[in-house]
Amino acid sequence: MTALSYWPGLHGPWLFDDAANLNVVERWQAGLIGWREVILTNHSGPGGRPLAMASFVLSAALGGYTPFAFKLGNLALHLTNGILVFLVLRHLARRDTLLSAWPLSAPLAVTALWMLHPLLVSTTLYAVQRMAMLSATFVLLALLAYLHGRDHLENGHLRKAALWMFAGMPLATLAAFFSKETGLLAPLMCGVLELVYFSPRAGVSRALPARAFLWLGIALPCGIALVLLAVKPEYVVGGYANRSFTLQERAFTELRVLWDYVGSILAPWGPRLSLFRDDYPLSTSLLAPASTAAALLGWLAAIAMAIAWRHRIPAIAAGVGLFLVGHLLESTVFPLLIYFEHRNYLPAVGILWAVAGLAAWAGKRAASHMHRPRQVFGAAILLLVFAMAVATHARALVWQDLGNMLALSLRHHPHSDWLRLNIAQFAMEHRPPRPDIARQHLLHLLRSPRTGARQMGMMNLTALDCTVARRVPGDRADALFAFPSQPIEADLAKAIDNASTVVRTTTCAGLSPAQMARSLDRWLDQSTLPEGNVAKSRLRYVASTLFAAAGLPRESLEQAEIAWRSGRTELPVGGLRVAALIALKEDQQALDLLDELDARPEAAGVQAREFLQGYRALLDEAPDIHTSAPAEVSEQAETQTETR
Repeated sequence: MTALSYWPGLHGPWLFDDAANLNVVERWQAGLIGWREVILTNHSGPGGRPLAMASFVLSAALGGYTPFAFKLGNLALHLTNGILVFLVLRHLARRDTLLSAWPLSAPLAVTALWMLHPLLVSTTLYAVQRMAMLSATFVLLALLAYLHGRDHLENGHLRKAALWMFAGMPLATLAAFFSKETGLLAPLMCGVLELVYFSPRAGVSRALPARAFLWLGIALPCGIALVLLAVKPEYVVGGYANRSFTLQERAFTELRVLWDYVGSILAPWGPRLSLFRDDYPLSTSLLAPASTAAALLGWLAAIAMAIAWRHRIPAIAAGVGLFLVGHLLESTVFPLLIYFEHRNYLPAVGILWAVAGLAAWAGKRAASHMHRPRQVFGAAILLLVFAMAVATHARALVWQDLGNMLALSLRHHPHSDWLRLNIAQFAMEHRPPRPDIARQHLLHLLRSPRTGARQMGMMNLTALDCTVARRVPGDRADALFAFPSQPIEADLAKAIDNASTVVRTTTCAGLSPAQMARSLDRWLDQSTLPEGNVAKSRLRYVASTLFAAAGLPRESLEQAEIAWRSGRTELPVGGLRVAALIALKEDQQALDLLDELDARPEAAGVQAREFLQGYRALLDEAPDIHTSAPAEVSEQAETQTETR
């Protein structure tokens, strides 16, 4: 049923940041780079996510670099995870004082509802979310390893118990981490199961290996993490420099978001489900809006109920614990974006398991007043599973066509800035292009209450004008950067980069590369962000490419040097430095820098070697090549940037 429900969506297109994260796989398949560069040089998270990247390489090797191949791989992984969810829940059901009466049917029902839940479409049919899915695979394996270990411990097999609990579970956690960082939560999830399902009888102490696990596997790592955050708070606080919200606003808002997630799991109403939830209103305090305080009280009550009822209805305690622990990294204080459905991929199991426990408790009391209660409950579950399958199939049909997906989202989320940008991009990629529609949605962004959204709209409108009309209003160079220079959101940095590419590669009356470069340089100088800030150093590189295209090598070198000193030591930045030195006839310095770049590990790829050899060829040319070098090499550098 799951495979049939999802099948139409497998024929859908790449979505949103799929290309940005996965085009490196396409370049590997074309023979431009080696597989090691694909797997080992990803910067999506602190762990690099090499296992997830390796899975993308496998999909491309088996089915080519096509959306179908990648989405099919995601579906296969989702089906595998369904089996693992069932195995975990079957272990729990045998220990549950209520659900042990249904040791097979209860886990099977919850697993079916999870596999067929329409909320998970935005994970399974979103190619790059393979990272979240693969991490969930290894987390589930970690839970199974721990449960096997606990079974052996209760049976007196200490060696086998230690092997599963202190070798199998950590190895699975490590694999989960190397798929996505949320995998680090696996030990905490094991701790939830330990506290709920393995509580010792009154007067009996917990087994020593279990106590050791709680202290060494949970308490010690959590303590170290808290100390690190206390000593280095910039690990959390620093990321908010490029966000349009504060740490307090995010923490308060997530209290409401978590209840919204629960609502989507329990009642997956179509309009509620969308990728475009950047329109979610922020909580500026506990009373603004007042629902923030209500959300906090609701979570305190839910936790208190879970603790109080952990013996009477264990599934509620386990389910609430798994859900909250599953959101501990992505839905608390860390400077991530506010709302994403895929964060519920594994935590949704917890809510469904809690509902199963509550339903069993209520059903046990209602059974005496019903005729043939098992048949009634069985029929109700089958109808619910069928309804989920229909809803998932309907959503998969929408996801197979990007135009339909955007149109449906616009109906229910008209205030989403991301949505307006995606509609504008879709309109320009349409055949024939529809610049009138693109302009309409970009002008809507200019009226946004968010400063960053207005500047993104201005940047994209400039790119549109330069592409279509080949001219912009005369004051556009100043208007582009007539905004506060902090924060510099990631989407804004990307919009500036895209607009600069259009300005460099087209003749646009009213806005030359030199004009845009100088305005960008002044804007960056006004920013209080440190030069090492990721977005700021990226834009220094952009300014360098603009100066190079304008034939101003000294200014280009200055911007590239700032980016390099701030830690942006990638080959494209080094290439711009080489180009500027060649144009300034500093051939020996250029040669020394090329030798330095050649010695870097990332220079081993085919495309990287060709990239650097191009500069060596420039050094061998006649002196008159220097006048044209900046424009040529900036194009090579831009190509390499897109590769990385």
